[in-house]
Amino acid sequence: MIIKPADKGGAVVVMDRTLYEQEGLRQLTNPKYYREIAESVCTDTVERINEILTHLNNIGFINDDQYTYLFALIPAEPRSFYLLPKVHKDKAKWPNPRMPEGRPIVADCGSETERICKFIDFFLKPLSNYHPSYIKDTYHFVAKIRGQKIPEGAFLVTGDVTALYTNMDIDLTLTIIKEAFESVPDRGLPNDAILHLLELTLRRNDFQFAAGFSSNYAVRPCVRTTLLAWPTSFYKLLTATLWRTTENFPASTPAFYMIYF
Repeated sequence: MIIKPADKGGAVVVMDRTLYEQEGLRQLTNPKYYREIAESVCTDTVERINEILTHLNNIGFINDDQYTYLFALIPAEPRSFYLLPKVHKDKAKWPNPRMPEGRPIVADCGSETERICKFIDFFLKPLSNYHPSYIKDTYHFVAKIRGQKIPEGAFLVTGDVTALYTNMDIDLTLTIIKEAFESVPDRGLPNDAILHLLELTLRRNDFQFAAGFSSNYAVRPCVRTTLLAWPTSFYKLLTATLWRTTENFPASTPAFYMIYF
């Protein structure tokens, strides 16, 4: 059997191992999102990361202690892919009567990119929190809407994104993050190096699934799955910037909009 927490609701779910593995392989064999690779790209990724870190150390952007902390090492174990069962979904939509669809997770803990993700997040977080659509909590939401003049005939609309992480376009993601960096040009950051590190973490997160399967898988070059090392600031900035673009609204630009993670 397999025991995992439910995707939502806090329940503990006990699953048949065979059905759990079938659901994992059902997702992994979808060529839109994943591809099987002959061998891990970890060693090459480590070399690329450390080359950039050496450059940042040489120009004095990071000191020797920071360089040592961030220096990438080949992990003892590969990333693992697992599923959080979506038991809250309508049973009629389950891929199997005894097994719900699972939310795909790639555990990045202890990987060659874990600390680099935290390093990048340090520079992304201020940008995501200063975005005009940012909401910290309920009190912040109330403060932002207080005094707002609602146009006559306006509609109050809420929305959710289906499979946000899985359907992220990496090329678009990198473009958006680059534009966000360039919007604050006086921060004195080596933007190109940070963006290169970001691209490595987005495109080269290979992993393995289940103890009985030795195959290596990788996220397709144009999309990604949920990677545990990435804090929410990355996704907040990406989503907020997408919604900032007026052409994403089919009728007209809303009077105001807010996004909460």
